[in-house]
Amino acid sequence: MHVDTHLWVPREFESWSLPNSSHGTIYMASQTKDIKKSFVAVHQLLGKEFESYDFLDLGSGKGKVVLLWQILCGKKKIKQSIRGIEYSEALVEISRANFVSLFKRPAGDIFVCEDVTSFDFSVLRDRIIIFLANPFDDLIILKVIEKIKSKKVLVIYAIPTHIEVFKESGFSEVQKLKNNCLGREFNVLLLANFEVKP
Repeated sequence: MHVDTHLWVPREFESWSLPNSSHGTIYMASQTKDIKKSFVAVHQLLGKEFESYDFLDLGSGKGKVVLLWQILCGKKKIKQSIRGIEYSEALVEISRANFVSLFKRPAGDIFVCEDVTSFDFSVLRDRIIIFLANPFDDLIILKVIEKIKSKKVLVIYAIPTHIEVFKESGFSEVQKLKNNCLGREFNVLLLANFEVKP
C-alpha cells in the first residue's frame, strides 16, 4: 500500500490559470493527530446526530483528511457522506490514486475537482461538517459562508488564520484543540453557526 499525502506542494508549482489561485495557500498535509482529535471531539459533540451530517474537506489537497475520516468512520461503523473539494486537478488525481491504494476500489465522486466558490452546496444535506486547514484567504471564506448560511454547519478550522471572518458571520467558538508544531501553537478550532453544548 502506497499513499502520497505528505510532501508539500508550493504554490509556484501549481497552475496559475485557475480563477482563484491567488487566494489559495500552499498544499501542506494536515497532521494525523489533529484529524483524529477533531474526529473524536466532533463525534462527542454531535453524539447520535453525527451520522446525519455530511463531511466536506475544502481544499482537500492529496486527500489525507478524507482518507483518514473514512478510516475512522469505518472503525466505528459510521456511515457518513464524505467528500473532498480541491481546485487542482493534479492533486485530485493523487487523492483518487491514494484512495484506490488504500481501499482497493475506485474513489467515485468522493473527490471533486472544483473551485469551492462554484461548488453546488445544495447537493449536500442541511447539516454539514466542514474541515479547513487554512486552504484559502478571507475573501473565499466569505463566499463559502454565503453559500452555506442556510445550513447547520460545524467547522473544524486548523491553523485558523481568518477566524474573525467566521465570528463576524455568526459562528461561535465551540472548542479549542491545542496543538504545538515546530515550537509554534497551531490550534484547531471547532466553530458552529448553531448552539452546541460541549
